Amino acid sequence: ALPMDYQPLMEYFNGEHSVKDITSLLYQKYGRVSFNSIMTAIHLLGNAGLLEELPMDLNAIKTDKTPHQQKSSLLFRPFFELTILKQIRLPKLNNTILFVFLAIIIIAASIASYHLGLWNYKLKTFLRPELATNYANSFLIIFVISSTLITLKNILKGILLIFCVGQINQITIRPHWFSLAIAINETSIFSQSKRWLLILYGISSSLLYLAIGGVIAFLITKYSNGLFHFSLPAQIDNFITSSVLPSISIAISANDIKILSILLTCIELDPYRNSEMTKLFNFFYAEDQLKNLMPYLKNCSLTPILNSKAQLADEIRFVIYSVLSFIWAIGLLFFSLDLLATNLPNLIFDLIGKQSSAHLTQLGMLSTIFVLFLIVFIFLYLLIDLIQTIFNNVISPIKIPLSRMVSRSQKCSAKEIDQQAVKNALKSNMFFKSMSEDVIDYIIQNSPVKKLPAKKYLITQGDVGKSMFLILEGNVDITIRNDTGSFKHLVTLGVNTLIGELAYLKECRRSANVVAVEQITFLEIEVTTLKKLFTNDNFKSDANRLLTTIELSQFVSTADIFRNFPAEIMNIFIESGDLTYFPANYDIVTEGERDKTFYLLIRGSVDVIKGGQKVAELKQGDIFGEIALIADIARTATVRTREKCLFLFIEGDTFWKILSNNIDLAMYIESVGRHRMSTSASASDSGSKHGQSSNEE
Repeated sequence: ALPMDYQPLMEYFNGEHSVKDITSLLYQKYGRVSFNSIMTAIHLLGNAGLLEELPMDLNAIKTDKTPHQQKSSLLFRPFFELTILKQIRLPKLNNTILFVFLAIIIIAASIASYHLGLWNYKLKTFLRPELATNYANSFLIIFVISSTLITLKNILKGILLIFCVGQINQITIRPHWFSLAIAINETSIFSQSKRWLLILYGISSSLLYLAIGGVIAFLITKYSNGLFHFSLPAQIDNFITSSVLPSISIAISANDIKILSILLTCIELDPYRNSEMTKLFNFFYAEDQLKNLMPYLKNCSLTPILNSKAQLADEIRFVIYSVLSFIWAIGLLFFSLDLLATNLPNLIFDLIGKQSSAHLTQLGMLSTIFVLFLIVFIFLYLLIDLIQTIFNNVISPIKIPLSRMVSRSQKCSAKEIDQQAVKNALKSNMFFKSMSEDVIDYIIQNSPVKKLPAKKYLITQGDVGKSMFLILEGNVDITIRNDTGSFKHLVTLGVNTLIGELAYLKECRRSANVVAVEQITFLEIEVTTLKKLFTNDNFKSDANRLLTTIELSQFVSTADIFRNFPAEIMNIFIESGDLTYFPANYDIVTEGERDKTFYLLIRGSVDVIKGGQKVAELKQGDIFGEIALIADIARTATVRTREKCLFLFIEGDTFWKILSNNIDLAMYIESVGRHRMSTSASASDSGSKHGQSSNEE
């Protein structure tokens, strides 16, 4: 199932529209666009083989993973699914009162299970009722109990879904490692819009194993003295047993039900994978917030403790998730360790002890190996998760700088350097193309050409910049590590791109990571080299031109609207656009016209006029013209200069090319446009009302 917010996209995925068309149609219909949703939908549908003649490399699409793409715990992944019913629709049973009543009963039963002795278990007698001499029937005991608990849980979840939304999308049979059970597809719950019902469903479904296990264990204890005996049918008995043991009589104890109920509950609450816990947090928070929970937990879960109170309040959901995750991991780790330590001697003794072959059949041997494997696997599964989390929290802040130190670039030999190619690269770069031949030659003579292997860091976020780099061969990815610990891909840059130029103005900290996609060759220009060069009076004009270009780059990247993006991203705008001046009282764009240009105001200020009335004023660093481009509509307002202004303008096709290579920037510009549309509309309405009241007066 795709996330619900992808639903409006589907009607346009018919082979008749380009991504640009889909974006424009969605903007016109809904007033908003999610570029990430569009590209992620293409990615998911393409990987599923549902798109024909896909004219793009899916691996090149950089999108954030949604909770729907997270895999479930390995212990609960079925070998295959056999569909029994495709859908059950009972809209007449869609009743909120019945749903709430059943959910409260489940929650109450899970709480009551504590008083019924669910947590009063004995690990020493796990799968060995009455201290049996071996684990001969242990696999069957686990299989029967797990299959029963999982099936009952899914039946009750199905009833909850019927009461909550009136339908179940699919009922299947799923064989797992230790069960064969009926399962349901829960995607119909996402059609429920009331969040409190979603949360109640998430809580009750998370507690179902405890409620069911507690009730069954209580009944067996009260009416069967803690043991429930039954024998396999003769046909099955003869098929799975050897001639040594003539029959199999299985004793299911209340103790085994208690332990397996707790284990199943804990495993299905796995916060590191798609589970009951991630589903519950999905109900609590919007999906775009939930996307960051996984990387946050893996990389940055200790950071908020060191933050200010304001930051801590803003990121409280991550703190809660982290605390719950550590409690889950440590608690279940100790539980499984205790279970392993208690039963390991008996399991090993069963396998290598001096027992008669009459007491340990082939089935008994396999059962003992299975139990040993299961307990060890659960323990290691949890241990690896916990170690990985702690390791990343301690090492993550320093592992990138360490990688940078270990994988230092190497100077290219004279034979490997094509001096003319280096000169051509400098001349074609926007920062150096106006330089004289003497300056270009001096830079080449005093700047080494180096190479860096693939996947290694050229620049590390947070480092102090002392050099700039001109890419001669290969591509680099620009990534940024956000506060949640996740790494976002911003853009891929190629040949003739200058990176880190702001180091010329001041030794500022790097705002992003630069990683080699493949082996790259680059020219490293140290800041001191340029500063020494420009002390020469003959090169002052070159120095001023370079300084002007770098300052323009700094202005664009540090403007309020773009301050969250690295300068390297903004250089794409500068390289792709043209600078021009407009006089005062000049209409840059006119309301109703179909001009296809995007504007960035570098110097000066302008008025935004809609319906003959001023609705806004834009200043240095502001953008306009994005709405007409994204929505493919006529200009929504007139923009008039208040004074002589300097603009960077980009034509429509170039603008779309930039957005298609940078989803993050596309979403940001789209949100600016949406906000501007809403504010200008409200201002226009306010102005109209004001004019009407004035006329009446």
